Amino acid sequence: MNDILKTYMERFRENRHTLRRYTAFVLALAMITTLFVNWQLHGVGISMTAQYQCGEEEHTHTADCYTKVLTCGYEEGELENADELAAAAATSQPTVEAEPAPLALEPQIEFVPHEHTEDCYTEVQTLTCMEEEHVHGDDCFDPEDGSLICDKFEHTHDENCYTTEYELTCGLEEGELVEQVVEPTQSAELAAMAVAEPVALEPTVDTVEPIYHHHTDACYEEVLTCPLPEHHHTVACLSDTSADVETPEEWQAANAEAVMTGNWDEDLLSVAKTQLGYE
Repeated sequence: MNDILKTYMERFRENRHTLRRYTAFVLALAMITTLFVNWQLHGVGISMTAQYQCGEEEHTHTADCYTKVLTCGYEEGELENADELAAAAATSQPTVEAEPAPLALEPQIEFVPHEHTEDCYTEVQTLTCMEEEHVHGDDCFDPEDGSLICDKFEHTHDENCYTTEYELTCGLEEGELVEQVVEPTQSAELAAMAVAEPVALEPTVDTVEPIYHHHTDACYEEVLTCPLPEHHHTVACLSDTSADVETPEEWQAANAEAVMTGNWDEDLLSVAKTQLGYE
């Protein structure tokens, strides 16, 4: 029983010691957090209540500080190529149709695709008769009684014994381009011999299409129109540069009683003594 009580008491002490450590750790963290927050609030309080001596207003340029200004140089609907149109109109001249001279027409050569006609084929007859051509002569009859002693059938080849075929002999393929001479027609000769009266034509003008301007986003530019300069306060803005302005001559006159020995420590102490009672 005593051993059990001792065990519980030892565990209680250990837990209490651990709890104290955790408590000390939490308190340290809370103190650090509190100091950090106070320091941040101190900085914010200084920035909100400090009297800045720079004379500038803290300002950061935003979208409201810029104005959209038209910079393309054109009015809406204005011609962009007016100079080109004027130059084209200045160089245009009225022309007069020249009198056509009689033309000496010559046969024209054209290339046309070949088409097979009857002239491209040659008639070829092939003997297809199986009978041998034979005409009875004196040797085919018996000289004594004149009876036929020839064992051959008398036959003469006629048109029925031949088969007619047509062979392509032009030497060209269907659709192959060939030269063809085209003779001038009577209407072409009459047109060539006609002499037209001079006709005044409209002035020839270079084809220049007018381009009318229409404003787009590229015609505008964001221009800074804010009267305030961009400025951010720093520590230097808290100091008054016009206060206690002292020239080197005034400083030396105020420290005339200081004894300079060349030893930095002694010289600093001597100058400090002269500043006693200064306001």
